[in-house]
Amino acid sequence: YVPGPTDIGTYLEAEATPWRGGERGDPAWAACREPVEAAPDLAAVALRREWLTCGPAALAKEAGPRGVTGEGAQEVPLRVLSYNLLADQYVSQERNRRNLFSHATDAVLHAPRRLSAAALEVLAHGADLICLQEVDRAAYDSLLLPLLRAHGYGGAHASKTNGATEGCAIFWREAKLIPEAVEAAPVADLVSRHLAGGDGAAALLREHGALREVITRRVGSVAQTAVF
Repeated sequence: YVPGPTDIGTYLEAEATPWRGGERGDPAWAACREPVEAAPDLAAVALRREWLTCGPAALAKEAGPRGVTGEGAQEVPLRVLSYNLLADQYVSQERNRRNLFSHATDAVLHAPRRLSAAALEVLAHGADLICLQEVDRAAYDSLLLPLLRAHGYGGAHASKTNGATEGCAIFWREAKLIPEAVEAAPVADLVSRHLAGGDGAAALLREHGALREVITRRVGSVAQTAVF
């Protein structure tokens, strides 16, 4: 059953009875916690489709002699989307609502509505590789992964290391990309290993202890990578 305009404002209920080998099981029942709402207007999505053409020829043209070239090289169109979903733990803080989101109503900031609209917009772009930031683990498990998996994507989530319930998530179109490895590493660990280097960034961190302390001990961000 696909909800329609006449269902807007109502609460849907569903009941299913399992059958196996002619034997009937106990029925299961569930009800939606939120009323049916009209789908968001995605007309703005069409205005954002300014895709960059990437491939051996395009990259060689932009980069000059150091571009990606080679005999037998093939151009494979690939759409990549990067999107920050705004984790609900930040929206739900009263201080942030007052200082950062005072222009938005509670209905707009309501997580089920906001994240559902964001998920539909992500799908509307038809990307082959989707990189998302500030993804709540619960939203990944209950909404994003099931929805995108139903549309032919595989996915992985990596939580931050500072106790936050949000992190990064990456999704790939399985008909086009096969991951050889998907990994995540705390940014603090990467920076710590980088301190021994001789470049300007490493020297800056060695010189400014307070900055080094924040990045290596307090920042919980993770870097998520995938090899296809």
